[in-house]
Amino acid sequence: MGRQINFFMFGDDEHKFLNYVKETQNYLIDRFGNTISFEEMEPSCCSKDENQANRMMDIYYIAAPNSKIEIRDKAGLQSVISEVIEFSPSIIRHSNELWNGRIWIETKYYDEHRNIVMKPKWFIDMFNLYQKWIKKNLRPNKDKDFYVGDNAYKLKKSEGYRLMNSPKVEIDFPDI
Repeated sequence: MGRQINFFMFGDDEHKFLNYVKETQNYLIDRFGNTISFEEMEPSCCSKDENQANRMMDIYYIAAPNSKIEIRDKAGLQSVISEVIEFSPSIIRHSNELWNGRIWIETKYYDEHRNIVMKPKWFIDMFNLYQKWIKKNLRPNKDKDFYVGDNAYKLKKSEGYRLMNSPKVEIDFPDI
């Protein structure tokens, strides 16, 4: 069973979140386990570049120095088994839509003998730490199932961007 928190972060908000990840001594990896420097990632994630189509499928993983990471040759990182937090950034699509991002973890999985394996408490605590940061630094919607950062809020309010969860589902924030 997994846990996730959905958000609309853009520009400085995402930059601040990534700085927080860095401050907690954790790091980013891609789906093949390669370390991604924060400096390398920030220019693509923190701009309003219309060429974000190549970012549509970008998924990064937040790992701790003691994370167990399982990588299979062609399949890449096994996020269900590995002790990593999936970080999917928000993206701009169709020039006026901001699609939500999320952080997600799997808290347990089945091993090769079909036994349930619980992930360690420190790992779940790491997720809770980032979830707490999001809840503290971003605004919740009415149902508190999506959070919006200041920059995404400004895109919605001043430039008419739609905050989207899927092609047909727009997320409403009461005071926007």
